[in-house]
Amino acid sequence: MLFRDWLRDVKGEFPPEGWDQKYLSDCAGDHERAIHKFLDFVAEFVALREQQRPRRG
Repeated sequence: MLFRDWLRDVKGEFPPEGWDQKYLSDCAGDHERAIHKFLDFVAEFVALREQQRPRRG
C-alpha cells in the first residue's frame, strides 16, 4: 500500500488504467522497458525508505 500511494501521490505514476498499461504506452509497447521503468520506481522507493529508517547502534 505504501508503495502504491507513493507512486500515485509523489511520482504521479499510478493512473486509473494502472501502471502496466501506462508504462507499456510510455514505452511504445516494449514490455522489457516498461518493467524496468516500474522496477526503477521500486528501487527508488526502497532507497528512500532505507534512508528514513532509524539507525540502530
